[in-house]
Formats: sequence, structure tokens, C-alpha cells
Amino acid sequence: MEERNCLILTQYRSDSDYNDFLGKYYHFPATSSKNYLNQFSQLPIEVVYYEPDKKGEGVFYAYGKITKPPFIDKKTVDHYFVEISDFKLFSNPVSFKDEKGEILEKTQNTEFYDYNDAVRKVKPQFLDELCLGGGILLNFKADAHLVQVLGEQLIASERVGILELKNSIDAGATYCKVKIEKSQIFKKYPKRFMNLMSMTDQL
Repeated sequence: MEERNCLILTQYRSDSDYNDFLGKYYHFPATSSKNYLNQFSQLPIEVVYYEPDKKGEGVFYAYGKITKPPFIDKKTVDHYFVEISDFKLFSNPVSFKDEKGEILEKTQNTEFYDYNDAVRKVKPQFLDELCLGGGILLNFKADAHLVQVLGEQLIASERVGILELKNSIDAGATYCKVKIEKSQIFKKYPKRFMNLMSMTDQL
């Protein structure tokens, strides 16, 4: 299966210090003190937008893709633009802290987390969970080998289970049997579970 390259892009939805065009172009520095150019070298890239709580709401709020290399900003020295495609706003922005007040990236993206990095890598599974929490189900692809080994051993969490259900719908399944058990995620996203259940009834 092709490796997924994923990033978190820090961007305020208003009053940004950069020449960003939300959902169209991301503006970033490539100076001696702060250089993010190498982060965009391995295309394609999936991204999640994050707005810090310093001047914003402290939420992850959108998803997008990068399929083209950055191009230089002719007006601002040592700055670049990168084009964003397939931009999708979250219907439910996800707080950067969990219900215990702990920073999500500190616990789920420990390897890459650095608050001072406006552009930072993120684990694909964490990106998927942020999108799910934000109300977006991504259209994933699976190879033949993965189909053979799908089952309880691969379902590491409730969220992964929901994503696998979405995969079966995308694959044109005529029947899906869903067993809902009491869990913390059911309490947190009851409406989303009900929506998924109604979708399976129509298959």
C-alpha cells in the first residue's frame, strides 16, 4: 500500500500574518531561521488545518490535499506558496485538547509534535481520526492483501471500525451487519452513529 504523507498546517482563519488564501494557497517562510520548504517535498500530501488558541479558537477545522510543488512568492523574499486542492471544512471543528484538557498531539502525535512548528508531520491514523471527529469520512483505498486480513484483529478502535464501514459502503456492499456496544465514543458521537446505522439499513 502506498505510504501516505500527512501534515498539519497552522493557519488563522482571519488576521493571518501571512498572505494565505484559505483553501486555495498556503503561504510559508523559507528563511534561515524558519524554513518549511522540505516539508512539501514528498507529494502527494494530505493536510489538516489547525488554528492556534493564541489568536483563534484552538481547533482543527479543515482538510485538504497538496499535489503540486511549492512556488516562490515574487513579492516577499524567502517565502513560498503551495496550492491546496480538495479543500473541505469540518462541520464540527475539533478542539486541540481532549476532555481531560490534554493536548491531543502530545498523546497521539508525540513523534512529530512541536508547537513552534507551523508545518509539522502527522500520523495518517491521527489525521483520519481528526477528520472523522470533524464530520468528514475520507475515501480510503485498500489493496487485495488487506481484504484478506480484515477482521477483529485489525479493528484497533471504534473510530477505525467506522472507517472500515465507510470502506464497505464505497466498495458497493449489499449488506452490512453492525453491532453497537456501549462505549465512550458512542456517548461522544451518538448522532453520528445513528446516521451510519441508517445508511446501512438502506444497503
